[in-house]
Amino acid sequence: MAKGIRGHWGIENRLHWTKDVLIGEDDMTITNTNSATVVAFLNTTALNLLQLAGYKPIKDTFAKFANKVNELYNLFAF
Repeated sequence: MAKGIRGHWGIENRLHWTKDVLIGEDDMTITNTNSATVVAFLNTTALNLLQLAGYKPIKDTFAKFANKVNELYNLFAF
């Protein structure tokens, strides 16, 4: 049971904390459920692409790619 609890909090600490603190998802004021779902999906996709490309999920990384959709898109071409 302890292993399961640690696993749950590991996800919370690695993914949700990153999305909350670095991307600011908790501060978003999207009221439409579908729109919020799409934004959360895009944030997670961008985060995963950056990690797969070898970037660490830190503020400098997000600042480097902020509003640079073409550069994020280029990460699809490994």
